[in-house]
Amino acid sequence: MSGRSLFVRESSGLRKEVSSLDVIMLNLGNMSAGVALFTGISPYISQGGVIWIASIIGLLLTLPQAYMYTALASKIPRTGGDYIWISRILNGPLGVVMAFALMLESTAFFALVAYFFSSAVGTVISTIGSLDGISSLVSLSSTLSAPIYSYLLGAVLFGVIIAFNIFKAKWGYALVSISGIIALLTTLIAMSVIALNLGDFSTAIKPFLTSQGITPPPHYSIAPFNLGATFAILPLQYSPIHGCRQFLQ
Repeated sequence: MSGRSLFVRESSGLRKEVSSLDVIMLNLGNMSAGVALFTGISPYISQGGVIWIASIIGLLLTLPQAYMYTALASKIPRTGGDYIWISRILNGPLGVVMAFALMLESTAFFALVAYFFSSAVGTVISTIGSLDGISSLVSLSSTLSAPIYSYLLGAVLFGVIIAFNIFKAKWGYALVSISGIIALLTTLIAMSVIALNLGDFSTAIKPFLTSQGITPPPHYSIAPFNLGATFAILPLQYSPIHGCRQFLQ
């Protein structure tokens, strides 16, 4: 017995071992609902509110939180995030309450992700069908807009992603990273194409507006910038903040 030492379990539970690229892409992927919500919150923005300025303010306000979550994840790299940190550092029952609250919050968050995924797919198919005169795609987009089919499309997406993570978590991480890189590249390409054709943009956009039945107004009026209205946008942008920390939980 003198030659043996007592084994002390210094860690327990699951650990997430991912690359820096996976971490970045997982967080960007979790912010997808927040980006999509920019369109959804537009009707509720008061005059003078500027979304991109509110986004910068929100970024600055979340930097301390980002640092805290990064430090905690490095110190206690355990699956469970907030529950583990609060229950181990502060109080066990308090950690349970926090975990239950996050479970309820996540239900709405992932429902939004599924909804906007189905909505985006239907919109893209409808736009391609309208511009290229493909009636079958227009008909398909109309079918996908029905609640039951929209729900099924979102369920299939989540089912595939969950299956990847069940069989091998690294497959799920790789799926998110690859799709995230593709999304970033295609966004940059689209922005570059628009920037290179700004001089002809008003003419080039007309076929799209016609296909969508949109008639631009002859004159535009923009309300002057209002700091109070811009700050009022911040609560509507909570979803991106939730997405940033979701992976660490």
